[in-house]
Amino acid sequence: MKQETKKTLVRLIISLLVIGALILGVYLIFYFLGWTKLSREQLQDFIRSTGAIAPLVFIVVSFLQVTFVPLPGAVTILAGSYLFGFWASFLYSYIGMMLGSVLAFALGRLIGRPYVNWVAGGK
Repeated sequence: MKQETKKTLVRLIISLLVIGALILGVYLIFYFLGWTKLSREQLQDFIRSTGAIAPLVFIVVSFLQVTFVPLPGAVTILAGSYLFGFWASFLYSYIGMMLGSVLAFALGRLIGRPYVNWVAGGK
């Protein structure tokens, strides 16, 4: 194996280990907080308990669902439809998911190219 190929392989393995450790760490934090197995009723109760800012909380939950928290989409959609009605739930979910998607895209643009250049060793 060429020296450069070995370097690239070592960088890739280190990167995968670091990313895996970060994902595992975030998952364990969410697991111990009880956020990985929320039922529709628990999510509804949480959002309802926030009172007047419930729509904003629902938008944040939709945002987190796309970006960081491993919540099934069906749970948030059903909870939102029950709490706000179909159209308001659709609007709030759309706002949260679009904001989450924009953040994911921005992170990919910001981190993606430098990361690939670092692993591959190119410009």
